[in-house]
Order: sequence, then C-alpha cells, then structure tokens
Amino acid sequence: MMTGAPTVLGVERVNNPHILPIFEALYHRPEISFTGCVLQPQVSWRVALGWPELPADAPFLQPWRSPDKLRRYHELARSADVVIWPGLKHPRAIRMIRHRLRTGKLNIIWAERFIPSRHRSRLERCGMRLMVRAVNSRDVHLMTMGCGADADYRLFGATRWKAWQFGYAVRPRLKLDHDLAAAPDGKMRLLFVGTLGRHKAIDILLAALGRAPLADKAWVLTIVGDGEERSALESLATELNIAGKVRFLGVVPHETVDRYFSESDIVVLPSRYDGWGAIINEGMEHGLAVIASDAVGAGPLLIADGVNGFVFANEDVDALADRLTRLVSDRALCASMRRASRSRIEQFRPAESARRVAALCRGLTGHGPMPNYEEGLCMALS
Repeated sequence: MMTGAPTVLGVERVNNPHILPIFEALYHRPEISFTGCVLQPQVSWRVALGWPELPADAPFLQPWRSPDKLRRYHELARSADVVIWPGLKHPRAIRMIRHRLRTGKLNIIWAERFIPSRHRSRLERCGMRLMVRAVNSRDVHLMTMGCGADADYRLFGATRWKAWQFGYAVRPRLKLDHDLAAAPDGKMRLLFVGTLGRHKAIDILLAALGRAPLADKAWVLTIVGDGEERSALESLATELNIAGKVRFLGVVPHETVDRYFSESDIVVLPSRYDGWGAIINEGMEHGLAVIASDAVGAGPLLIADGVNGFVFANEDVDALADRLTRLVSDRALCASMRRASRSRIEQFRPAESARRVAALCRGLTGHGPMPNYEEGLCMALS
C-alpha cells in the first residue's frame, strides 16, 4: 500500500452550486491533497436562472483569469494521481484523458444520463460513441449523477469502466428558521422550482391537481421559474378550474428562492426526464415532503418511498393525483415525511459526499483500502 496522500484534481465547467460545495468539502479532507478547478465564467442562461458568478478570490483554479492559472491547470491535469472530469464533451478533454491513460493515471468522469436528456441527433450519438470508445480503459471510472448513466455509457462502449453511484449536493441548511407546522390558513402548500419546459411535466402536475376530489381540497401550488410552456400552463390551469390556487411567479432572485421553500410543505418534481433534480435536495434541506416521477435521477437515491415522500410512474396522472391526495388529506403523514426528509438528507450533504469520494480515491490509487459502500454514495454499480 502506498504512503502519503494522493493528489486529486476536481474539474467543473462553471460555478455549479450542486458540485462546488462537494469540492469545497474535499479541501478539508486531510487524507487527500485536493485542488478544485472551474474552467470558464458562468454561462448566460444560468445567470438568467440566478446562478452567481464565481468570485476571483474563491479557492478554485480559474484558468481563464490568467496564463499562470491556465498553466497550473494543465500541469495538474497531467500529473495528479486522480482527475475528476465533468463528462465527455469536447475533443480536448479526450486528448487530456488519453495522455493520462498512457502514463497510468486514474480518471473519474461524473455524468448524468446522455440518451434521454434531449432529442439527441444521430451526429451527437456517433460523436459520444467515438469519445467513449477512445477512453474505454480500466483506468477510467464513472460517477453516475442520477440513475441510469451507467447503462447509457455501457451502450456507448464503456465496457471497461467501473461505475459508482453518486449525486449532486447542495449547501447544507443546518438550522431551520421556520418550523414544520401547518400553515395558519390550513392550506397544504405545494412548490415547484425550475424551468417551465415540457420535460418538467408541469402539465402532468396540473392535470393531477385538477382531478376530483383533489381539486376541491385545501392546497395552493407555487411555481417558481419561467420558460416556453408558461402561457400554455396558465391556460391549462384555467381550463381545469384551479387557476385561483396556482401562483406563477416567474424567475425570482436567487437569494429569495429559500423563502418559497420555507413557506412550503411539499416539493413536487413531476419531470418526464431529469438527470438529477436538485430541488429534491433543496426541499429535503428545508424539511419538505417530496414527490417525484421515476424519471428523476435523484429519486431512487434521495426518496425512501413512503417514508420521506413518494415516487410515481412517469406521466401517470392518476398515480400522481393519488400521492398528492394522500399527503394533502393527511397532515400527520405529511409532518412525518417532512421530519424524515430532514433526517435523510444528512447522508447526502457535501461533507459526507467528500468523505466517500476521498476514501474512493485513496482506494483506487492504492493509498488505502478500497471502501465497501453497500448503499448510498459511492456504492459500486458494476
């Protein structure tokens, strides 16, 4: 077994609030020598969603800021014992990984499912297949950000990769500034946060809420976010005679989103496809019961069905209406699930993610024993 601490470089493209908290926690793991890197400034569409730019004095390499920082990034990308890469997106990354493979260095690629995330063109699929096969080596490992990524990459030729279950994390909310009591007006408070595109399936949520007897129960739905489907969704709420119980807030400042979580009882993510779905993490941090479709990548890991929330079959309006009715009608059940969410999220906070990643990096490089996680983060999938 090797002595000392392995050097680990963690790479992310932009200031991602669901990855960088894990990187920050990795800096505090003495059993590895960690450096985090953010490759480029924040992209405009994420700025529009409220994602902030990374400050220049943040504890991460930011190669675009100076030639010295760029040189340091390239040096670490060549020499670190382990590099954690943000997927396979461009030829330069493939060249860097192939160089590392020639020198026997380990690479971890974190990625969501590729196939269903958008309508992929034939060219995109061919390109991904070529890139995966170019680095099909036992020195490449996959961290699956949500369920199904391992199967996708196997289809594209990653026959020699080892896969590990992983997921995004959000900054912990260790103290609540609100209690978990019911609203004074007696209404159950439902929340959705995200873009209003077809893949988020808000039409499924509205259709479920419009079903009898749920439509006549005491609830209010708050929708935070905007997108191409908003006008159609507002019309659908009117057609279902529930427009008076649905609030479309549009995009709100990033710093005020917490307010809507703190005012809610249940967070709902009915997506037709969602690689991960970080509003589940956010909702659990705020002590909310959670409902998600089985097409949401985070569901199998974060939701203990019937304990802190429910998982329903994708696009099944009746199943979603049933779960919502059970929670809206049973405040004791909802309160129990809210407490369970606060307890369960402790297993998926950045500090625990970092602890397991550090143990895995040490095991893979021979600096320590291989961890044997039988459930949760870093569990071996294949």
